[in-house]
Amino acid sequence: IFSGEVVGVIPEEKETLVSIHGVVIKAPLFSYQKGEKVILCVRPEEIMLIKPDRPLRRNVKENAFWGAILEMIERNSSTLIIFQMMDEPLQFYVEIPNHVVERWGLAPGKELTVSLKKSSIWLTVEET
Repeated sequence: IFSGEVVGVIPEEKETLVSIHGVVIKAPLFSYQKGEKVILCVRPEEIMLIKPDRPLRRNVKENAFWGAILEMIERNSSTLIIFQMMDEPLQFYVEIPNHVVERWGLAPGKELTVSLKKSSIWLTVEET
């Protein structure tokens, strides 16, 4: 969950551009106008890890961010990863199955790309 501001609305692309600490994220088209304060929400299990040897497909390329794993919190059948964007102040919580952690050899400090799929992003008005 992030506080942000609508910095653009592109009806022909069916997208809303939201700035969060200077990082612009493409969200689906909502009925907000440029300049409105919003809350951007995306569930941790909807954030995708991108394999470094795979080309970025269109649906993941739009909001792909390079960074590193800060911390990993093991849960029952999944792991919650705290991901820090490189050169940006944003952190994301990413939830992935434990078998992916093992297969990919994930550990704190490992650098990788994550993607916030536009279709998984929700906006709501920020209460003042």
